[in-house]
Amino acid sequence: MTLDTRSWDRHASWSEQVAVAKRPAMRLIRQMLQLKSGDRVLEVGCGTGWTLPALSAAVGPEGSVVAVDYSPAMVARAQARVAREGLSNVRVIQADAADMPLEPGSFDAVLAMYAISATRDVPAVVRAVHDVVRPGGRVFVMDVHLAPSTSPLARSLRWLYRRMYDWTGVNVLAELTSVFPEVTAVDGKGRRVERVPDAVPVMNALAIKNA
Repeated sequence: MTLDTRSWDRHASWSEQVAVAKRPAMRLIRQMLQLKSGDRVLEVGCGTGWTLPALSAAVGPEGSVVAVDYSPAMVARAQARVAREGLSNVRVIQADAADMPLEPGSFDAVLAMYAISATRDVPAVVRAVHDVVRPGGRVFVMDVHLAPSTSPLARSLRWLYRRMYDWTGVNVLAELTSVFPEVTAVDGKGRRVERVPDAVPVMNALAIKNA
């Protein structure tokens, strides 16, 4: 299936600007993925690649980072960042997240930030992520959590996200739970939460593949 990348291509420049506001999230990402020298990391939906310098530094020259995005404009910006900052252990590729040209079990950790919910086939993407992470590997997902609600704000957010990014309405957290044996929802400081309230429009989740 050919996906339409035009909306994401148009937002490539905007994404580059708001990346500055996302940088505090790197502390939580490091905490959840527990990256160390020599690790192999995959980022699904890397956008303009604002996380790549930090991921590259975390795994060191002995490690490697692969970043995947479907939008040619996003990939071009991410590749330019890699070249500009001399990130020799980072590779950026254009691919469908549901059909990535990657070996099964080849990554120690996977990161996906506001990416899985924007794909056309969320269940297939979650299965693909499960396939490429090694047994015992960690997957950290930050994404939208737009539960059905009578709240005018919630209805507006659901409509907006569906209109802008062709959101299918699939619950990412539920899909993770159906595929991974261990999934923990956490707050912005990495503390476990028993349930993500319906009124909260975003969620963080750590999934671990069976060893």
